[in-house]
Amino acid sequence: FGAVVCVLEHFILESTDGAVTAEASKAIGALAQCMDFNQYRSLLRKYISYFNDKEDLQEIILKLLDHTATALTAAATGKFEGHPTTTLAKSIPSQEKLADIIITDFLPKFSKFLQEKDESFVSRRVAASIVATKILQVLPRSEFALRFPPLLTDVCNILRSKDQVSRDITRNTLCQMCQLVGPSAIGFLVSELRRALQRGFYLHVLGYTVHSVLETNIGSFKPGDLDYCVPKIIDVVMDDVFGAAGHEKEMADYMKDNNAKKEVKSRKSFDTMQLLASQTSLSRLIEVIRPVEMLLLERLNHKMLRNVDELLRRMEVGIALNPSLKNRDILVFAYQLIKEAYAVT
Repeated sequence: FGAVVCVLEHFILESTDGAVTAEASKAIGALAQCMDFNQYRSLLRKYISYFNDKEDLQEIILKLLDHTATALTAAATGKFEGHPTTTLAKSIPSQEKLADIIITDFLPKFSKFLQEKDESFVSRRVAASIVATKILQVLPRSEFALRFPPLLTDVCNILRSKDQVSRDITRNTLCQMCQLVGPSAIGFLVSELRRALQRGFYLHVLGYTVHSVLETNIGSFKPGDLDYCVPKIIDVVMDDVFGAAGHEKEMADYMKDNNAKKEVKSRKSFDTMQLLASQTSLSRLIEVIRPVEMLLLERLNHKMLRNVDELLRRMEVGIALNPSLKNRDILVFAYQLIKEAYAVT
C-alpha cells in the first residue's frame, strides 16, 4: 500500500484542485481499512504530525484525518461487536490497549490545538473536534464519559466569541458531534453549555444553541432517548422564557435594534418545548409539565401568563405528535394532572 498512499498524498498536498484533493483523501480512508493496525497507527501519527507542522495545509490535512478517523471508528465497531470484516478490524488490539494508544498518542495533540484562542483558527478548531469525536468513540464507555465532556467544553467556549460566523460554525459542529455520538451526547452537551454560557448575552446563545442541536438531531432519536436529560433541557427553556434572557426579549428596544444578535431576537425555547414533548415517554412527561405547573401557583403578570399559555400550547402540539403516546395514555395522563390540580387548589 505504501506506493499507492504516497501517490495519493502527493495529490492531496500538492494539487490545487479541490475535487482531486477530496477524492484522494477518501481513497486513503478506504485504503486504511485494508491495512493492519500497526500500519494504520503509523499513518495516523504521520498525519497528526503534518497537522501540527504544516499550518498552511491544516484544512486539507483535517479532511484527510477525518477520513482516516472514520476508518478507525468503523473497524473498531466491527471488532468489538464481534463481526470484523476488514484487515484493520481484525488486527485492532483489545479495547483497553487501543484506548491507551489513543489517549497517549493521538488526543493530546488535538486537545492542545482546540484550546488555541486565535479567532482565525475557529473553522479548523471545530473541524479538529469532529475528528477527535470520531476517535473518542472507540474508547470504552467509561473512558468516553471521562474524555468527551472536556472536548465539548473546548468547543462550547468558542460560542463566547463576538463573531456571528464563529458562533454559527460552532453550533453546526456541536450538531454534528451529537449526530456522531447519539442521544447520550445531549446530556453532556447541555451541561457543558450551561457551564460555558452563564450570564448576559450568553444566556441567549444558550437557549438558541440547545434548540439548534435538538432540531437537527431529534428526528434520528427514538421516543424516550432523551428522558434521562429532560430536567436539564427544561431548566434551559424556563430560564430562557422567564429568566433574564426572557425579560430582555420582551423589551422593545432589543427587538428593534438592528445591531442585536440573532440569538437575542429569536425566541426558540417554545420550539424546544414542543420538540421535547414530542419525544419524551409517558413516564417522564410530568417532568416536562411540572415546572410550568409550579409557576402557575405564583402571581404572574400579563406577559408571563401569555408565555405560559404559549408553552402549554406547544406542549399540546408536541404530545399530539409523540408516536409513543396512545389516545388512552394521554387521557389517563390528563386525568392525573387535573386531579393533582384540584388537590393543590
